[in-house]
Amino acid sequence: MPLYHSHYRSYFLRSDYWVALALCLVALALLAGCGPSQGKTGQVTVHVQADGGQREVRVLAGSTVQDALAAAGTAPGELDRVDPPLYTVLTADTSVRLVRVREEFVVEQVVIPYEEKVLRNESLPEGAQYALQAGENGTQELTTRRVFEDGVEASSSVVKSVVVKEAVPQIKMVGVQKPFSPIPISGRLAYLVDGDAWMMEGSTGNRTPVVAAGDLDGRVFSLSPDGKWLLYTRAPRP
Repeated sequence: MPLYHSHYRSYFLRSDYWVALALCLVALALLAGCGPSQGKTGQVTVHVQADGGQREVRVLAGSTVQDALAAAGTAPGELDRVDPPLYTVLTADTSVRLVRVREEFVVEQVVIPYEEKVLRNESLPEGAQYALQAGENGTQELTTRRVFEDGVEASSSVVKSVVVKEAVPQIKMVGVQKPFSPIPISGRLAYLVDGDAWMMEGSTGNRTPVVAAGDLDGRVFSLSPDGKWLLYTRAPRP
């Protein structure tokens, strides 16, 4: 009796083992059927526009834009733009556009026009002119970045500017003296006109230029009591 019972129990244990194994296999098959691979068993149609043409390609569902470009036999360059982005997962009838982008740098030299500066001088008759310094144009080097999209210029901007040669200003002196009747004065009188310092003594007709630089700013302008010293300030040079 004990031997028969042991044999009977062993038989049922072996049966349960095979049933459990079969259930595991069925479960694994169901899981495999519901996994990601099932989503790729179908195909989707993608419209790829690139290099002046358009074509349709079929790729597995769940593929990305990069997969569609590879299927179309094209690939984006370093500067190219793709819409939608490469990592986008495709759906049916998705349109993909590849824009070819290139850049070029153009270096050119442009002229810097010289400025004209006029120094007015009361010691010269009105209308008289004297050239003190001839003007000379300068040179500037500009580097322009031009961006082309599918062969059409999309933008242009200056990325570098270098002054190769500074412009030299033209300087001339112009007389502004007008006829007048002298008036007697006592002592010495210092005054400022157009950035120049002048001195009168005894009469308004007795005028002498003290500083004819044309850059006195008038912030400080004072004559010493004995009339021998003049204190003044100049405007800073650009």
